[in-house]
Amino acid sequence: MSPEMEKIYNTAFDLIELRLRKKEQVLPFTVVLEGSESKPIVSMYEQVVKDVTMQIKVIRNDLRQKVKNEKIVALCLCYDLTVTDPRTNEKTDAILIEVANKDNGTVNIYIPYSFNDEQIIKKPFQNASDQKYY
Repeated sequence: MSPEMEKIYNTAFDLIELRLRKKEQVLPFTVVLEGSESKPIVSMYEQVVKDVTMQIKVIRNDLRQKVKNEKIVALCLCYDLTVTDPRTNEKTDAILIEVANKDNGTVNIYIPYSFNDEQIIKKPFQNASDQKYY
């Protein structure tokens, strides 16, 4: 990952960790970086909606428009989902962080969690993404 991608990933992870440690729901949010020296800008989507899939599509389209119209060097979209952990082959709750920049494309980083375990946040895993923002 580029330094810009790491910067927004770290910002996103800190917010996710804070919410999960408080056993709070992680609603969709984005983090964008307008310049390599700038501070990450966080946008929270705190309204609970019935169709989260549609909400994610709308947020992705908004991010693509921002990339076209503004000087965004890196971005990420974060949201809750259920995924199969490739290390255990078991379904788990996770927060997906789609991290992207122009040079490196998009990477999916999954942060598995369980409110039923003493260690709420599990070790993240990642894979390539087919999402294109740039």
